[in-house]
Amino acid sequence: MITLERIEALAPDQASLAAACKLIDGKHWPLSAIAADKSFIWGECHGSGSVPYRACVALGDLGYKCTCPSRKFPCKHSLALMWRYRQYLNEFGENEVPSWVLDWSSKRRSSKQAKQPDQSVNVSAPKDIALVLDDTTGEQPVKDEERANQAKERNQQQREAAILTGLADFTLWLEDVYERGLLAFLQNCSAACRQAAKRLVDAKAVGLASQLDELATSAMQIPEAHRPRFLHQQLSSLYLLAGAYQNQNRLPETLRHDVRRLIGWNLSREQLLVMQDTERVKGLWQVLAVREYLQNDGLRRVETWLELAEANAGRFAVLIDYHHISAGTVAPPFQGGEVLDGSVVYFPSATPLRGVLVDYRRTDIPVATVSDVSLADALASRLAMRSQNPWLPNWPLAVANPKVLADENGQFWLSDHGTAVPIKHPDRAALLALAGLPITRATLTWGGWRADLLSADTAYGFWSVA
Repeated sequence: MITLERIEALAPDQASLAAACKLIDGKHWPLSAIAADKSFIWGECHGSGSVPYRACVALGDLGYKCTCPSRKFPCKHSLALMWRYRQYLNEFGENEVPSWVLDWSSKRRSSKQAKQPDQSVNVSAPKDIALVLDDTTGEQPVKDEERANQAKERNQQQREAAILTGLADFTLWLEDVYERGLLAFLQNCSAACRQAAKRLVDAKAVGLASQLDELATSAMQIPEAHRPRFLHQQLSSLYLLAGAYQNQNRLPETLRHDVRRLIGWNLSREQLLVMQDTERVKGLWQVLAVREYLQNDGLRRVETWLELAEANAGRFAVLIDYHHISAGTVAPPFQGGEVLDGSVVYFPSATPLRGVLVDYRRTDIPVATVSDVSLADALASRLAMRSQNPWLPNWPLAVANPKVLADENGQFWLSDHGTAVPIKHPDRAALLALAGLPITRATLTWGGWRADLLSADTAYGFWSVA
């Protein structure tokens, strides 16, 4: 039995209790369910990420798990799920326990990490759930909005000044790199990039720092003969980005959003959804693939690629979420081939691609997206888009009737009527299954050097691998 006293005991601090109390309303939870044997409850909660966070609780000992990146245990979503079950039991419909809950449960047992509630009590700070309930029923303290806005503006100005100083230093660093030569830079690329990235983090240009920090790793995945050209292209792009930020007031508004985001200014989900004139596309979206990437900054980036399931629509979206490595393996929010009925709200951009998914539901409606675009035409269309956005990311393309081939060196290629691009993918066995197989349509992302195959429609069905 979940009681308010047990929730209070589990909470890491008073702030977590207050935050959880604000999340128990059903409008935050598109899904709440309970196992038929009353062993687990689970749900999906809207958060700051592009897709809802998944939380589950074992009712036997109140063990918990959530996909959010919080470093508090339990997080506000786990506490809110318990509180919601305590207060709105009738909103938890019986359902089959999903695989991600079962996977978590089996790992708890195998590693003997299950704890009794009294072992999770945090006594480092006083907590009182009654104070939270009083706050929610009484009048909220009136904040001095003018002082808060002034402080926010002051902090923003200080960060702007720090970024501009950091970009000036970064430009000098680039000049030094080219003065010494790219071949010399290659010999110490990783350490040099890491050191320069740390200085950019200190200057609050965290987006640019992340790109530079990942540069050495990306270069090592390029054939050795092409690495100097790859580095020149990437460093030139970063130099252009720094110059664009220094002159951002002269840019078109949509491109200015791209530049600021790449430097490190991010919009939260909440900020995006209250913005005026954001692009919103409603319809059936097919999940093409879910990709995970381990970043050098200790975060796991999860990309969920979607395509609007309409004939020749050619509209894609990517949902991006981040999780701390310390959180362990996080079950992906969706699976390749799933169809979602909902709306994608795009972040402002000269070439909108990244978005958040809202008001969605899973559906069994069959979809059949077709395309008659050749690989050569798809690559040409992507190249043309660079005139709108010089920092165009890995861009999704749909190609009709391509083939997957492997050369004598074990490199896989996507080929179509004399045009071919190399494929990157860690699961070579999965690609081998596609080699020589008739493919009516494939989707891939292309960044100019290597393709990442997302999905393929074959005679044996839909192919996608995480």
